[in-house]
Amino acid sequence: MASRTKRPTTSTGNTATAGGSLTIENEIERARETERWERVIEKADQLRQRPDKACGLADFLVGEAKLEEYMKIYPTPNSSKKIPGSSSSKAEQLIRDAETSLKKATGDDGKKLGVHLDSFILLGKLYYVQGEYAKALEYYDKAQLEILEEKTLPPRSLKIMAEAFAIKAVVSLTRSSFIIYIYPTLKSIFIY
Repeated sequence: MASRTKRPTTSTGNTATAGGSLTIENEIERARETERWERVIEKADQLRQRPDKACGLADFLVGEAKLEEYMKIYPTPNSSKKIPGSSSSKAEQLIRDAETSLKKATGDDGKKLGVHLDSFILLGKLYYVQGEYAKALEYYDKAQLEILEEKTLPPRSLKIMAEAFAIKAVVSLTRSSFIIYIYPTLKSIFIY
């Protein structure tokens, strides 16, 4: 997706390897585009069985799938906190698993496969939906959104990039609004 490597890549943005992996990767890309997240997880598990041990890619895909499943339950920031009695253990497990998997994908395996920056982008989204805006911006900064090189991306990757820029703008505007409109009022109340 946001990979800056110059290696030959598949439609998922990762390096092609021998042994039928293109078929698995094509199936994964189709499942991602059609938002069939259980299928993505199933295929990610198959990636772990490959001789090249594409664990970084599998971690990224599992993290993405679990984050998207969580967002089906709680689609807006802090919505899990707004709904009375909404402590869904399934949703909590999904978001914890997503965070763990995406953080793993930022490691050396993820860097080798070129998914570490993509993982930072999805971690930014994860923290945004949890209402942790400062953390979301921190991960978008790590993803280096402003210096991505132009290249052809599959539709799912374009969607993730568009979401990243939109979330970053919303969070930045929210912070600016707080500073411009609310902070002066708070300052006048508390400084006497």
